[in-house]
Amino acid sequence: MNYLFFRDQIRDNPAFLSELLVFNKTPLTLKLDVSDKALRDRILADRALCAVLHKRGLAESDTSAISAGYWSFTDDCQRLALLAPENLRHVGMLLAAAIYADDIASSVTKRDVLAAREFLGEELYGWALNRGRFELSDKARSKLKAALPADMALAERISLMSRLVLEMLRSSWPEALRAKTGQLFNSINLPELPDALRENMPASRKLWFIVKKLVLRETVAEWTHYFK
Repeated sequence: MNYLFFRDQIRDNPAFLSELLVFNKTPLTLKLDVSDKALRDRILADRALCAVLHKRGLAESDTSAISAGYWSFTDDCQRLALLAPENLRHVGMLLAAAIYADDIASSVTKRDVLAAREFLGEELYGWALNRGRFELSDKARSKLKAALPADMALAERISLMSRLVLEMLRSSWPEALRAKTGQLFNSINLPELPDALRENMPASRKLWFIVKKLVLRETVAEWTHYFK
């Protein structure tokens, strides 16, 4: 562990440190006879109740999980792992809207316009038509767009790109973190990548810097402090 990193987080960003502890929360084992699985799951999901049970010796923690956790979040790209699925979805859609902003603005068919607006929502669709068009360089936009077939419907390209950019970022993470976030990424409400695309994802060392700039400039949310 990087102890200087944790010292700085305790001093400057305690909210982020709290999320890091939640991400690596130690699982509890109930010492009560609860045969109903649904009730058992509800008990284990209630942090306050678990704390009381643990204090009274009615639940025990698996201390081996602490060392097995993932704590090396000095690379702020990896802090995306701390976000909820709906927030990760927003990040992917934000970048996809910027990538296809010119296509959205120049689209003339009613079907494409309605489908893109339905997927992005009114606010993000309007953002793409205005500020989103100026967020990426032509070179960066062209490189990312080349990953998907140009003859694919616009809304389909936007939705698939939303997933692709998230998976591109995740592909740069250490194996331990990728393994720990498999369920998280599977639960994001975005289409899955075709196997051929997943196996040949384009590499972009600059992608995170683009995403971080967009998130900090265009998103007002509690979780943006992870990246400051």
